[in-house]
Amino acid sequence: MMNKKHLRRFFTVTAFAAGAFNLWRPAMFLADPASSIARADAKLSGDLAKAIRAGDLDAVKVAVDAGADINALDERKMPPIGVAALLGKTDIINYLAEKGADVNRNDGFGFTPLMCAAQRGQAGAVRALIKHGADPALKGSGGSTPLLCAMPKGPADPIFDEKSAVTKILKDAIAAGPVAVKPNPQVTNPPVVPPADPAPVKTTPADPTPAVTNNQKVVLPTESAIVNKSDKGVLGVAEKNGKPIDGLKLSQHDSDIFTPNISVASDGTIHVAFVEKHRTTYALAAYHRSSSDGGKTWTEAKNLSEVMPGWIVGNCRLLVDAKNRAYVIWRTGIKEGFLVPPDAYFGHPTNLVYRVLDGGKWSKVINLSPPGSETPTNGAMQWFAEVDAAGRAQACWNNDPAVTHKELLSGSNHDTHTVGIYPGIVFQSTLDGSTPTAAREVFMTKVAEDPKLPNSGPLCDGFGVMTGYFDAAGQSHFVANITSYIKKAEHPIFDLIENGKRTPAIETPGTGFETWHYPPPLLLDAKENRHVISIYAAGERPNVRDTQLGSDDEPTVIRAATAVKGTVDGFEAYQAPGGKMVVLMQMNDTGNDGDSDTYVSISEGGGKWSPAVDITNNSGRQSFMSRQTGVITNVALLKRCYPGMAAATFDKDGHMLVLMINNEFAVVASNVGGATVAGGSTRTPTLQFLKF
Repeated sequence: MMNKKHLRRFFTVTAFAAGAFNLWRPAMFLADPASSIARADAKLSGDLAKAIRAGDLDAVKVAVDAGADINALDERKMPPIGVAALLGKTDIINYLAEKGADVNRNDGFGFTPLMCAAQRGQAGAVRALIKHGADPALKGSGGSTPLLCAMPKGPADPIFDEKSAVTKILKDAIAAGPVAVKPNPQVTNPPVVPPADPAPVKTTPADPTPAVTNNQKVVLPTESAIVNKSDKGVLGVAEKNGKPIDGLKLSQHDSDIFTPNISVASDGTIHVAFVEKHRTTYALAAYHRSSSDGGKTWTEAKNLSEVMPGWIVGNCRLLVDAKNRAYVIWRTGIKEGFLVPPDAYFGHPTNLVYRVLDGGKWSKVINLSPPGSETPTNGAMQWFAEVDAAGRAQACWNNDPAVTHKELLSGSNHDTHTVGIYPGIVFQSTLDGSTPTAAREVFMTKVAEDPKLPNSGPLCDGFGVMTGYFDAAGQSHFVANITSYIKKAEHPIFDLIENGKRTPAIETPGTGFETWHYPPPLLLDAKENRHVISIYAAGERPNVRDTQLGSDDEPTVIRAATAVKGTVDGFEAYQAPGGKMVVLMQMNDTGNDGDSDTYVSISEGGGKWSPAVDITNNSGRQSFMSRQTGVITNVALLKRCYPGMAAATFDKDGHMLVLMINNEFAVVASNVGGATVAGGSTRTPTLQFLKF
């Protein structure tokens, strides 16, 4: 299943493909295939909508298996799960949600599926949606809420009783949350011991030493033998004749791929981890591979999550500690079959689990966060994990404060939070092989009653996304997007959290999309200055920029689109040896996602970044072929590529190692007498390894 970014690229590249067919077709070549593809997509969507309205679950499954988009709006501007909710088709709701449908997806009029179900008094649908994570308090168009939609229109309302029943369900859900579920039986759980008394806050700053403090030389991408200038003077990974250089393919199934990770142990072993969809079971799985000869040969891909069949896998993180132990951490459901978005930073209550490779043997699956439940009172909402400056693997996550702060609870049984308590508590654990330390509280936002809302009860801010590092003492330093029940920010705001203090850090003008999908990492330069890397979508030309915290200097633009129509599709940033920083950027200069490439740049601070190098060189990968098959018939094939996420690290000789996703998109059409009679498209992602 394609996520929103893939879908956006799909339609943009398809549009480009249409233009390419018009440009290259001979006199007898027919109109572009985009229209036939659009018709095919429309038919799939129409088949799905028709099956839902007929209440035919088997037909729904057929349409979804054929490729129907389970989150696209139909001709009535409604998502599939919204149609099922409106009609009370509980079995279809459960199926679509388990397939990854967005249970909070607005229709074209700003109403969520829960609002649609509430408006019709569909109690079963309301229960099913809440069970799958629908937010009963989410506001829609004009400030509407599910409760407002469920309000009966007086005693004469023909579905007065049904709406009254829905109202009770919604109120109970808001007050008490969904029913708790048993923890993962496949997982061993370390004890969770809340501290009796909070640890005293240090008054002096902790040592902000970066994860790698040596003076190891780094070979800049511009100095690599695989980087050459094109005839237009653009630096890129290519042979001298301009032919693109392919990386070594490490993906298993060439299906959907997420969150690539790469790290090098002190003994020189290269480790990679990634999440990929299995081609036959369609399940996302966490994979690991390694190389002991510098990336020439690799071990077979190890499916780490297959011991948990039925438990959905989210994003993953790879760490290698000073003892050469490799950890692969991933998000999984709070129960079997419970949805976990593969998006790295999508807020959702989940479990954090990991396996560690120690002495050539993998451990069992280990729970890192406390086992979660359908209420966000444990488990993990957002998280980050890094190796600290002393070489220990560390992880932080945030959640609702209910477990350790009973004073914030209300209700006769003191088991329900007041509405204004956000997930503002942060826990940390040190991973020591297969025996992680008990979760310990390291920060919590201030709790107070809003003077403008008397008797509102305790309120506190929460964290949207978190990124950071750990110093030599193992203390966390991170930036977090702040969410507030009372104060609503116009733009995403990030605060610096360290030593028990919260300091305003950076505001990132733009949409929430960039913030949630690509939150700004916190890095350290060679002089231990802190830097925040972010997408700046509000500029004249979209760009990725470097802001040094505490400096009055203008942010440094690492790379900007060369044209106003250009876009930034995403980026990743990593700490490099010797206080250097490396940023990978997925960008295009035309506004067409089909022209996107991944660029890399390195800096050691001072506002200076190396010239951006194009490491995908997708412009050299496009091809077009047309063959006459008769007097008035022909077949044409167009191939283009676009990039996905990437990760970078360095070997002991200072050579940069990159693990990147690149996607091949192909469109084929068959034409007769000026009309397209058949057509289709494919997307083939691969995970590639490059050594500079």
